[in-house]
Amino acid sequence: MAFRGWVSRDAAIATSEPVATYRGGMRLGFTGIASWSYPLVRLTLYNDGLEIGPAAPFLKLVVPLWRALFQEIDCITMLTRGRARGLRFTTRDGAFVIFGTFRTDPLIQALNQLGARIDPVPKRFRYFKPLA
Repeated sequence: MAFRGWVSRDAAIATSEPVATYRGGMRLGFTGIASWSYPLVRLTLYNDGLEIGPAAPFLKLVVPLWRALFQEIDCITMLTRGRARGLRFTTRDGAFVIFGTFRTDPLIQALNQLGARIDPVPKRFRYFKPLA
């Protein structure tokens, strides 16, 4: 059995072939203080869900893995602050992760094609209250 690394949230994604991948950063945790910057994080879209995790195998010890099925995601919110942009993925069980990237437009288009619902009103990113 291979070492899977640090798994923060797991979901059984059925498809193995990715639809698209994006590089960026990630903020995780109730306060949102735990963060990993570009280019350490990769977001991979599948037909039935998404995976946010380490961009390279040697980063498995320091960058967590976060998986969710689209049916488990309650809300996808676009966050902005100056030039920084990203998406906050919130699941029905209250888990959330923020994926930061300067190229949100192609990511939003890909999510729309997969049938994910994105909140049309962008929110201001808050460092210490990421769910506000």
